[in-house]
Amino acid sequence: MSMKCCRRSVESKPAFAHLRSQTTSGSYLALRTDNSVVSYDEIEVSRFKKYYAAGGVRACPESGRRVAMWEPETVFFLLSDHPSASLRTGLGSTAMVADGNGAETGKLLYKPWGETRYSSGNTPTSFRYTGQREDASIGLYFYGARYEACPERSEGTPVLGRFIQADTIVPQPGNPGSLNRYSYARNNPIVFQDPSGHAPQYPGDPDPNNAPCSTEWCWKNRWYRAHGYTWDAGTNHWSTLTASIEFYDEGIAQEFFTEFEIELSGSWTLSQQTLVGQAMVDFYRKIGSAARLAQLIGGGNRFIRSGNGAGPCSVAHSACTLFSTIWFYDSLFAAEESFIKGTVVHEIAHIIDFNSVVPSHAARGAKDTWFSLSFGFPKMDTITAYGQSGRAEYWAEAVADWVYGTAYKGDESTRTRQAISALQTNLIDRWIGGR
Repeated sequence: MSMKCCRRSVESKPAFAHLRSQTTSGSYLALRTDNSVVSYDEIEVSRFKKYYAAGGVRACPESGRRVAMWEPETVFFLLSDHPSASLRTGLGSTAMVADGNGAETGKLLYKPWGETRYSSGNTPTSFRYTGQREDASIGLYFYGARYEACPERSEGTPVLGRFIQADTIVPQPGNPGSLNRYSYARNNPIVFQDPSGHAPQYPGDPDPNNAPCSTEWCWKNRWYRAHGYTWDAGTNHWSTLTASIEFYDEGIAQEFFTEFEIELSGSWTLSQQTLVGQAMVDFYRKIGSAARLAQLIGGGNRFIRSGNGAGPCSVAHSACTLFSTIWFYDSLFAAEESFIKGTVVHEIAHIIDFNSVVPSHAARGAKDTWFSLSFGFPKMDTITAYGQSGRAEYWAEAVADWVYGTAYKGDESTRTRQAISALQTNLIDRWIGGR
Protein backbone atom coordinates (compact mmCIF):
# COMPACT_ATOMS: atom_id res chain seq x y z
CA MET A 1 0.00 0.00 0.00
CA SER A 2 1.17 3.50 -0.67
CA MET A 3 -0.40 6.91 -0.35
CA LYS A 4 -1.76 8.11 -3.66
CA CYS A 5 -1.20 11.81 -4.09
CA CYS A 6 -2.99 13.66 -5.40
CA ARG A 7 -6.53 12.44 -5.04
CA ARG A 8 -8.96 12.80 -7.92
CA SER A 9 -10.68 16.18 -7.80
CA VAL A 10 -13.36 15.76 -10.45
CA GLU A 11 -16.51 14.08 -9.24
CA SER A 12 -18.71 12.17 -11.65
CA LYS A 13 -22.05 10.74 -10.60
CA PRO A 14 -21.14 8.97 -7.29
CA ALA A 15 -20.10 5.33 -7.57
CA PHE A 16 -20.70 5.11 -11.31
CA ALA A 17 -18.27 3.94 -13.93
CA HIS A 18 -18.04 5.93 -17.17
CA LEU A 19 -19.92 3.31 -19.18
CA ARG A 20 -23.40 4.50 -20.13
CA SER A 21 -25.91 4.05 -22.96
CA GLN A 22 -29.18 5.72 -23.98
CA THR A 23 -32.40 3.74 -24.05
CA THR A 24 -35.20 4.18 -26.58
CA SER A 25 -37.21 6.11 -24.00
CA GLY A 26 -34.48 8.72 -23.69
CA SER A 27 -33.29 7.77 -20.20
CA TYR A 28 -29.75 6.66 -19.53
CA LEU A 29 -28.35 3.44 -18.15
CA ALA A 30 -25.11 3.41 -16.15
CA LEU A 31 -22.98 0.61 -14.81
CA ARG A 32 -22.36 1.03 -11.11
CA THR A 33 -19.06 0.02 -9.55
CA ASP A 34 -20.81 -3.03 -8.04
CA ASN A 35 -21.81 -4.08 -11.61
CA SER A 36 -25.51 -3.30 -11.12
CA VAL A 37 -27.26 -1.23 -13.82
CA VAL A 38 -29.42 1.77 -12.97
CA SER A 39 -31.02 4.56 -14.99
CA TYR A 40 -30.75 8.27 -14.43
CA ASP A 41 -31.60 11.47 -16.22
CA GLU A 42 -29.42 12.91 -19.00
CA ILE A 43 -29.08 16.14 -17.02
CA GLU A 44 -27.44 14.22 -14.22
CA VAL A 45 -24.99 12.66 -16.70
CA SER A 46 -23.85 16.06 -17.94
CA ARG A 47 -23.26 17.51 -14.45
CA PHE A 48 -19.87 17.27 -12.86
CA LYS A 49 -18.16 18.79 -9.87
CA LYS A 50 -14.64 19.87 -9.13
CA TYR A 51 -13.20 20.17 -5.66
CA TYR A 52 -10.50 22.44 -4.27
CA ALA A 53 -8.40 21.62 -1.23
CA ALA A 54 -6.35 23.62 1.25
CA GLY A 55 -3.65 22.71 3.69
CA GLY A 56 -1.58 20.73 1.19
CA VAL A 57 1.79 21.61 -0.29
CA ARG A 58 2.69 23.01 -3.70
CA ALA A 59 3.93 19.69 -4.97
CA CYS A 60 0.58 18.18 -4.11
CA PRO A 61 -2.05 20.93 -3.72
CA GLU A 62 -4.96 18.51 -3.35
CA SER A 63 -3.40 16.73 -0.36
CA GLY A 64 -5.36 18.94 2.06
CA ARG A 65 -9.05 18.97 2.97
CA ARG A 66 -11.78 19.92 0.52
CA VAL A 67 -12.73 23.55 1.09
CA ALA A 68 -14.67 24.46 -2.06
CA MET A 69 -16.66 22.85 -4.83
CA TRP A 70 -17.37 24.07 -8.34
CA GLU A 71 -20.09 23.02 -10.71
CA PRO A 72 -21.07 24.89 -13.86
CA GLU A 73 -21.68 28.55 -13.02
CA THR A 74 -21.74 27.90 -9.26
CA VAL A 75 -19.17 27.91 -6.47
CA PHE A 76 -19.77 26.53 -2.97
CA PHE A 77 -17.54 26.68 0.09
CA LEU A 78 -17.40 23.56 2.28
CA LEU A 79 -16.86 24.13 6.00
CA SER A 80 -15.83 21.20 8.17
CA ASP A 81 -16.62 20.57 11.81
CA HIS A 82 -14.57 22.66 14.23
CA PRO A 83 -11.30 21.10 15.43
CA SER A 84 -11.31 20.04 19.06
CA ALA A 85 -8.37 21.15 21.20
CA SER A 86 -8.83 18.20 23.54
CA LEU A 87 -9.01 15.66 20.71
CA ARG A 88 -6.24 17.41 18.73
CA THR A 89 -8.14 17.18 15.45
CA GLY A 90 -11.56 17.60 13.92
CA LEU A 91 -13.18 14.72 12.09
CA GLY A 92 -13.31 16.59 8.78
CA SER A 93 -17.04 16.22 8.19
CA THR A 94 -18.87 18.66 5.93
CA ALA A 95 -20.85 20.71 8.44
CA MET A 96 -21.90 23.78 6.46
CA VAL A 97 -22.06 24.92 2.84
CA ALA A 98 -21.88 28.58 1.75
CA ASP A 99 -22.35 30.15 -1.66
CA GLY A 100 -19.86 32.36 -3.47
CA ASN A 101 -20.95 35.37 -1.40
CA GLY A 102 -20.47 33.54 1.89
CA ALA A 103 -24.16 33.08 2.61
CA GLU A 104 -25.13 29.78 4.22
CA THR A 105 -26.97 27.44 1.85
CA GLY A 106 -26.95 24.23 3.86
CA LYS A 107 -26.04 22.76 7.23
CA LEU A 108 -25.43 19.25 8.50
CA LEU A 109 -24.92 17.85 12.00
CA TYR A 110 -24.03 14.24 12.73
CA LYS A 111 -24.41 11.61 15.43
CA PRO A 112 -21.22 9.79 16.51
CA TRP A 113 -21.51 6.98 13.95
CA GLY A 114 -22.36 9.25 11.03
CA GLU A 115 -26.12 9.46 11.14
CA THR A 116 -27.41 12.86 10.12
CA ARG A 117 -29.05 14.32 13.23
CA TYR A 118 -29.90 17.67 11.63
CA SER A 119 -29.97 19.04 8.11
CA SER A 120 -31.19 22.23 6.50
CA GLY A 121 -30.99 23.87 3.11
CA ASN A 122 -28.98 22.52 0.19
CA THR A 123 -25.82 20.46 0.61
CA PRO A 124 -24.71 19.71 -2.98
CA THR A 125 -21.79 17.45 -2.16
CA SER A 126 -21.87 13.74 -1.37
CA PHE A 127 -18.65 14.03 0.69
CA ARG A 128 -20.09 14.34 4.18
CA TYR A 129 -19.31 12.45 7.39
CA THR A 130 -15.51 12.54 8.04
CA GLY A 131 -15.11 13.78 4.46
CA GLN A 132 -16.09 10.43 2.95
CA ARG A 133 -18.55 9.88 0.11
CA GLU A 134 -22.11 8.96 1.02
CA ASP A 135 -23.93 6.68 -1.39
CA ALA A 136 -27.44 7.56 -0.29
CA SER A 137 -29.04 5.10 -2.71
CA ILE A 138 -27.73 2.17 -0.69
CA GLY A 139 -27.39 3.92 2.67
CA LEU A 140 -23.63 3.44 3.04
CA TYR A 141 -20.43 5.51 3.21
CA PHE A 142 -17.46 4.51 1.06
CA TYR A 143 -14.15 4.48 2.96
CA GLY A 144 -11.74 3.56 0.20
CA ALA A 145 -11.32 -0.12 0.98
CA ARG A 146 -14.89 -0.95 1.98
CA TYR A 147 -18.35 0.40 2.83
CA GLU A 148 -19.62 1.37 6.28
CA ALA A 149 -23.27 1.22 7.36
CA CYS A 150 -23.43 4.50 9.25
CA PRO A 151 -25.80 6.90 7.39
CA GLU A 152 -29.49 7.26 8.17
CA ARG A 153 -31.56 4.14 7.74
CA SER A 154 -35.30 3.73 7.36
CA GLU A 155 -37.49 4.32 10.39
CA GLY A 156 -36.99 1.66 13.04
CA THR A 157 -33.91 0.17 11.39
CA PRO A 158 -30.88 0.16 13.72
CA VAL A 159 -27.67 1.88 12.65
CA LEU A 160 -24.88 -0.66 12.53
CA GLY A 161 -21.84 1.64 12.88
CA ARG A 162 -19.82 -1.17 11.34
CA PHE A 163 -18.12 -1.98 8.07
CA ILE A 164 -20.07 -4.43 5.94
CA GLN A 165 -16.85 -6.22 4.93
CA ALA A 166 -14.05 -7.53 7.12
CA ASP A 167 -10.75 -5.63 7.07
CA THR A 168 -8.19 -7.34 4.86
CA ILE A 169 -5.47 -6.49 7.41
CA VAL A 170 -5.22 -6.27 11.19
CA PRO A 171 -3.35 -2.97 11.62
CA GLN A 172 -2.37 -3.44 15.29
CA PRO A 173 -2.72 -7.13 16.19
CA GLY A 174 -1.49 -6.45 19.72
CA ASN A 175 -4.49 -4.22 20.40
CA PRO A 176 -7.63 -6.26 21.23
CA GLY A 177 -9.77 -3.49 19.75
CA SER A 178 -8.25 -4.18 16.33
CA LEU A 179 -9.20 -7.86 16.32
CA ASN A 180 -12.81 -7.09 15.41
CA ARG A 181 -12.28 -6.66 11.69
CA TYR A 182 -15.74 -5.14 11.17
CA SER A 183 -15.40 -2.39 13.77
CA TYR A 184 -15.15 1.23 12.69
CA ALA A 185 -12.34 3.37 14.15
CA ARG A 186 -11.77 0.97 17.04
CA ASN A 187 -15.35 1.68 18.16
CA ASN A 188 -14.36 5.23 19.09
CA PRO A 189 -15.74 7.47 16.30
CA ILE A 190 -15.55 10.64 18.38
CA VAL A 191 -11.75 10.47 18.57
CA PHE A 192 -10.73 8.44 15.53
CA GLN A 193 -11.57 8.36 11.85
CA ASP A 194 -10.67 5.80 9.20
CA PRO A 195 -10.33 7.37 5.73
CA SER A 196 -8.53 4.37 4.25
CA GLY A 197 -10.92 1.69 5.51
CA HIS A 198 -7.94 -0.13 6.99
CA ALA A 199 -6.85 1.59 10.19
CA PRO A 200 -7.94 4.36 12.56
CA GLN A 201 -6.27 7.69 11.91
CA TYR A 202 -4.91 9.74 14.79
CA PRO A 203 -2.33 12.50 14.36
CA GLY A 204 0.88 11.53 16.06
CA ASP A 205 0.59 7.79 15.46
CA PRO A 206 4.06 6.23 15.67
CA ASP A 207 5.70 5.44 12.35
CA PRO A 208 9.13 3.90 12.95
CA ASN A 209 11.45 3.40 10.01
CA ASN A 210 11.57 -0.36 10.42
CA ALA A 211 7.80 -0.87 10.44
CA PRO A 212 5.32 -0.45 7.58
CA CYS A 213 2.69 2.22 8.04
CA SER A 214 -0.57 0.89 9.47
CA THR A 215 -2.62 4.11 9.46
CA GLU A 216 -3.65 6.63 6.84
CA TRP A 217 -2.01 9.35 8.90
CA CYS A 218 1.29 7.49 8.77
CA TRP A 219 1.14 7.10 4.99
CA LYS A 220 0.49 10.81 4.55
CA ASN A 221 3.12 11.74 7.11
CA ARG A 222 5.62 9.59 5.22
CA TRP A 223 5.03 11.66 2.06
CA TYR A 224 5.10 15.05 3.79
CA ARG A 225 8.28 14.30 5.74
CA ALA A 226 9.99 13.35 2.48
CA HIS A 227 9.23 16.87 1.25
CA GLY A 228 10.38 18.72 4.34
CA TYR A 229 7.10 19.19 6.24
CA THR A 230 6.10 18.07 9.71
CA TRP A 231 2.81 17.83 11.58
CA ASP A 232 1.64 21.04 13.24
CA ALA A 233 -0.77 20.33 16.11
CA GLY A 234 -1.85 23.97 16.09
CA THR A 235 -3.22 23.83 12.54
CA ASN A 236 -3.94 20.08 12.53
CA HIS A 237 -2.01 19.63 9.33
CA TRP A 238 1.47 19.30 7.84
CA SER A 239 2.24 22.97 7.60
CA THR A 240 5.57 23.44 9.37
CA LEU A 241 8.76 23.55 7.32
CA THR A 242 11.65 21.62 8.80
CA ALA A 243 15.37 21.97 8.24
CA SER A 244 15.70 18.38 7.08
CA ILE A 245 13.71 15.81 5.15
CA GLU A 246 13.31 12.17 6.09
CA PHE A 247 12.93 9.16 3.83
CA TYR A 248 11.33 6.47 5.96
CA ASP A 249 12.15 3.74 3.46
CA GLU A 250 13.41 3.03 -0.05
CA GLY A 251 9.87 3.19 -1.40
CA ILE A 252 9.26 6.83 -0.50
CA ALA A 253 12.74 7.73 -1.78
CA GLN A 254 11.87 6.22 -5.15
CA GLU A 255 8.51 8.06 -5.15
CA PHE A 256 10.28 11.34 -4.40
CA PHE A 257 12.71 11.10 -7.31
CA THR A 258 10.02 9.79 -9.65
CA GLU A 259 8.06 13.01 -9.04
CA PHE A 260 10.96 14.80 -10.77
CA GLU A 261 11.23 12.12 -13.48
CA ILE A 262 14.65 11.10 -12.17
CA GLU A 263 15.79 7.50 -12.50
CA LEU A 264 18.21 6.24 -9.84
CA SER A 265 20.70 3.55 -10.81
CA GLY A 266 23.74 2.05 -9.17
CA SER A 267 24.33 1.17 -5.52
CA TRP A 268 22.59 3.85 -3.46
CA THR A 269 22.17 3.76 0.30
CA LEU A 270 19.11 5.35 1.87
CA SER A 271 21.28 7.95 3.63
CA GLN A 272 22.90 8.93 0.30
CA GLN A 273 19.48 9.27 -1.34
CA THR A 274 18.36 11.41 1.61
CA LEU A 275 21.30 13.80 1.19
CA VAL A 276 20.58 14.22 -2.51
CA GLY A 277 16.86 14.63 -1.81
CA GLN A 278 17.62 17.22 0.87
CA ALA A 279 19.64 19.27 -1.59
CA MET A 280 16.78 19.12 -4.09
CA VAL A 281 14.29 20.29 -1.46
CA ASP A 282 16.63 23.13 -0.45
CA PHE A 283 16.92 24.04 -4.13
CA TYR A 284 13.19 24.13 -4.85
CA ARG A 285 12.45 26.02 -1.66
CA LYS A 286 14.85 28.69 -2.87
CA ILE A 287 13.28 28.63 -6.33
CA GLY A 288 9.74 28.72 -5.01
CA SER A 289 8.20 25.36 -5.85
CA ALA A 290 8.96 21.75 -6.68
CA ALA A 291 7.03 22.16 -9.92
CA ARG A 292 9.39 24.95 -10.99
CA LEU A 293 12.47 22.80 -10.36
CA ALA A 294 10.88 19.90 -12.26
CA GLN A 295 10.22 22.26 -15.18
CA LEU A 296 13.80 23.52 -15.19
CA ILE A 297 15.47 20.12 -15.21
CA GLY A 298 12.97 18.53 -17.61
CA GLY A 299 12.27 14.82 -17.76
CA GLY A 300 14.34 11.74 -18.44
CA ASN A 301 17.20 12.46 -16.01
CA ARG A 302 19.41 9.79 -14.45
CA PHE A 303 21.34 9.90 -11.19
CA ILE A 304 24.00 7.18 -11.24
CA ARG A 305 25.82 6.06 -8.11
CA SER A 306 29.23 4.67 -9.10
CA GLY A 307 32.82 4.27 -8.06
CA ASN A 308 35.41 6.96 -8.67
CA GLY A 309 36.42 7.60 -12.26
CA ALA A 310 33.40 5.99 -13.90
CA GLY A 311 31.53 7.84 -16.61
CA PRO A 312 33.00 10.77 -18.54
CA CYS A 313 34.93 12.34 -15.65
CA SER A 314 38.35 11.66 -14.20
CA VAL A 315 38.99 10.13 -10.79
CA ALA A 316 39.65 13.58 -9.34
CA HIS A 317 35.99 14.58 -9.50
CA SER A 318 33.37 13.89 -6.84
CA ALA A 319 30.47 14.18 -9.31
CA CYS A 320 30.03 14.78 -13.01
CA THR A 321 27.18 15.83 -15.31
CA LEU A 322 26.69 15.16 -18.98
CA PHE A 323 23.43 16.48 -20.43
CA SER A 324 20.68 14.76 -18.36
CA THR A 325 22.87 12.32 -16.41
CA ILE A 326 24.76 12.93 -13.17
CA TRP A 327 27.37 10.51 -11.80
CA PHE A 328 27.86 10.60 -8.03
CA TYR A 329 31.18 9.09 -6.94
CA ASP A 330 32.41 7.47 -3.73
CA SER A 331 34.59 10.44 -2.84
CA LEU A 332 31.57 12.77 -2.70
CA PHE A 333 29.89 10.88 0.13
CA ALA A 334 33.11 10.82 2.12
CA ALA A 335 32.99 14.63 2.31
CA GLU A 336 31.13 16.94 4.69
CA GLU A 337 27.37 17.21 4.36
CA SER A 338 27.51 20.88 3.29
CA PHE A 339 29.86 19.99 0.42
CA ILE A 340 27.66 17.04 -0.65
CA LYS A 341 24.50 19.15 -0.81
CA GLY A 342 26.25 22.05 -2.53
CA THR A 343 27.68 19.65 -5.10
CA VAL A 344 24.23 18.22 -5.82
CA VAL A 345 22.90 21.74 -6.50
CA HIS A 346 26.02 22.48 -8.60
CA GLU A 347 25.41 19.42 -10.81
CA ILE A 348 21.67 20.10 -11.16
CA ALA A 349 22.60 23.64 -12.25
CA HIS A 350 24.51 22.03 -15.14
CA ILE A 351 21.34 20.15 -16.21
CA ILE A 352 19.39 23.40 -16.07
CA ASP A 353 22.13 25.02 -18.16
CA PHE A 354 21.96 22.23 -20.74
CA ASN A 355 18.17 22.53 -20.95
CA SER A 356 17.82 26.30 -20.96
CA VAL A 357 18.36 29.16 -23.32
CA VAL A 358 17.31 32.76 -22.74
CA PRO A 359 16.83 35.57 -25.26
CA SER A 360 19.26 38.45 -25.54
CA HIS A 361 16.98 41.29 -26.66
CA ALA A 362 18.67 43.28 -29.39
CA ALA A 363 18.02 46.85 -30.45
CA ARG A 364 14.84 47.61 -32.31
CA GLY A 365 14.93 46.19 -35.81
CA ALA A 366 17.63 43.62 -35.03
CA LYS A 367 17.06 39.92 -34.35
CA ASP A 368 17.22 38.55 -30.85
CA THR A 369 20.02 36.11 -30.14
CA TRP A 370 19.83 33.15 -27.79
CA PHE A 371 22.42 31.83 -25.37
CA SER A 372 22.77 29.30 -22.57
CA LEU A 373 22.53 30.52 -19.00
CA SER A 374 26.21 29.94 -18.29
CA PHE A 375 27.23 31.83 -21.44
CA GLY A 376 25.17 34.86 -20.48
CA PHE A 377 26.06 34.82 -16.79
CA PRO A 378 28.70 37.48 -15.94
CA LYS A 379 31.97 36.34 -14.38
CA MET A 380 32.92 38.75 -11.61
CA ASP A 381 34.63 37.92 -8.33
CA THR A 382 36.21 34.52 -7.83
CA ILE A 383 33.59 32.31 -6.18
CA THR A 384 35.84 29.26 -5.91
CA ALA A 385 39.01 28.24 -7.67
CA TYR A 386 37.12 25.46 -9.42
CA GLY A 387 34.57 27.97 -10.65
CA GLN A 388 37.35 29.73 -12.56
CA SER A 389 37.91 26.70 -14.80
CA GLY A 390 35.16 27.67 -17.25
CA ARG A 391 31.87 29.48 -17.70
CA ALA A 392 29.77 26.38 -17.05
CA GLU A 393 31.57 25.70 -13.76
CA TYR A 394 31.40 29.35 -12.71
CA TRP A 395 27.64 29.31 -13.33
CA ALA A 396 27.13 26.08 -11.35
CA GLU A 397 29.21 27.37 -8.40
CA ALA A 398 27.21 30.61 -8.44
CA VAL A 399 23.92 28.69 -8.23
CA ALA A 400 25.25 26.63 -5.30
CA ASP A 401 26.18 29.90 -3.59
CA TRP A 402 22.71 31.30 -4.39
CA VAL A 403 21.11 28.37 -2.57
CA TYR A 404 23.48 27.91 0.38
CA GLY A 405 25.48 31.11 0.63
CA THR A 406 28.90 30.83 2.20
CA ALA A 407 27.83 27.62 4.00
CA TYR A 408 28.88 25.99 0.73
CA LYS A 409 32.67 26.21 0.61
CA GLY A 410 33.13 24.38 -2.65
CA ASP A 411 36.76 23.35 -2.98
CA GLU A 412 37.78 26.23 -0.71
CA SER A 413 37.09 24.46 2.59
CA THR A 414 40.28 25.83 4.12
CA ARG A 415 39.48 29.53 3.62
CA THR A 416 36.64 32.01 3.25
CA ARG A 417 35.66 32.43 -0.38
CA GLN A 418 33.87 35.20 -2.29
CA ALA A 419 30.07 35.36 -2.41
CA ILE A 420 28.14 36.17 -5.58
CA SER A 421 27.32 39.84 -6.19
CA ALA A 422 23.94 41.56 -6.02
CA LEU A 423 23.82 41.66 -9.83
CA GLN A 424 24.51 37.94 -10.10
CA THR A 425 21.91 37.21 -7.42
CA ASN A 426 19.34 39.25 -9.33
CA LEU A 427 20.05 37.39 -12.56
CA ILE A 428 19.67 33.97 -10.92
CA ASP A 429 16.47 35.18 -9.24
CA ARG A 430 15.09 36.07 -12.66
CA TRP A 431 16.42 33.17 -14.71
CA ILE A 432 15.86 30.30 -12.26
CA GLY A 433 13.47 31.71 -9.70
CA GLY A 434 11.25 33.26 -12.34
CA ARG A 435 10.94 36.42 -10.26
